[in-house]
Amino acid sequence: LMEKTDREYYTLDDMFVSKAAKGERSGEEEERQRRKAIHEHQRLAAAMEKCPYCFDSNELSKHLIIALGTKVYLSLPSGQSLTEGHCLIAPLQHHTAATLLDEDIWEEIQ
Repeated sequence: LMEKTDREYYTLDDMFVSKAAKGERSGEEEERQRRKAIHEHQRLAAAMEKCPYCFDSNELSKHLIIALGTKVYLSLPSGQSLTEGHCLIAPLQHHTAATLLDEDIWEEIQ
C-alpha cells in the first residue's frame, strides 16, 4: 500500500489506515520470524538428540565411558578401534569443532 502524498487528499483517517497497515505487516513479520526461530530450534534439538558424542544423547553408549571430568569425558570408541589404546575425549556439551571450544574445556582436554 502506498501512502498518499498529496496534502489536499491526505486526511487523518488515511494516516491511521496507513499506520495500521504498516503495523499489521510488521506483526506478520514478527510472527514469521518467531515460527522460523521455533523451527530452527526444533531442527537443532533433533540433530543434537542423534549426536553419538553428546553426553545427554540417547545415541551415546554410556557403558563405554571410562572417566568423567567437569567439562569433558573419556570414552572407548563405539566401533572398531583405529589403533591399540584408542580412546575418545569429548566435551560434555555439544560443540561443532574443537577450534570453537572455550579455553577451560581445551585445558581439561590437554
